[in-house]
Amino acid sequence: LEGVLVKKRWLDPLKPVKKQLRIRTKNLGTCGLPILYFRVKFWVSDPGKLTEEYTRYHVFLQLRRDILDGRLTTPASSAALLASYALQSEIGDYSPEEHGNSYLSDMRLVPNQTDEIEKKIVELHKLHKGQTPADAEFNFLDHAKRLDLYGVDLHKARDSTNREIHLGVTAIGLVVLQNGLKINTFSWAKIVKISFKRKQFFIQLRREVAEPTDNKESNADPSSFLQIVKRKLYRKVVMDLLMTA
Repeated sequence: LEGVLVKKRWLDPLKPVKKQLRIRTKNLGTCGLPILYFRVKFWVSDPGKLTEEYTRYHVFLQLRRDILDGRLTTPASSAALLASYALQSEIGDYSPEEHGNSYLSDMRLVPNQTDEIEKKIVELHKLHKGQTPADAEFNFLDHAKRLDLYGVDLHKARDSTNREIHLGVTAIGLVVLQNGLKINTFSWAKIVKISFKRKQFFIQLRREVAEPTDNKESNADPSSFLQIVKRKLYRKVVMDLLMTA
């Protein structure tokens, strides 16, 4: 809606839903009604090891949506392979009589879908003959977990020199990206303390085992080099840290 700022937030399972959905913006009428989405919040490093098939299926659906919406950046070759597994899960084996060569024209499987990509998806789909939906979804997850930004919840930030960066929260720790490239990683096991003060986010590491930075030009103190705009990142980091404890 023009002139309306849409804010997304996770529901707290320990608080009443009605209280969390209270509309604070006035004079929006029915346009201000909240919309609920069912999404995956916490990511495991290997989704294939999830014991519940239904849980794996929800992770599979979330990854498909993230790829389509551009939240999960995927190389063209990987995008085609993942789309072929999703196709196998959805419609089963390729059949020349039933599908022909243009059966993807009305389906949106990858961002910026072109005829060339569709041709590649069809070629890969033919190779998956005999895979059940569960098999195809498992193979999808097995490949998706290898993507650089799989399971990374990105937040905008600035370093001590005021350069724009992204801080990513993952199942294994925190990652720092600049211009889309990973420049540093802090595993949960190496983080001694995390804290938040005003707009600064502090990370204290074990000095004797501090991980070297991938960016040799960056000598910033990892204990105080992140300036976060929103406090929600701190809550997200704390929750992920508790989940891995």
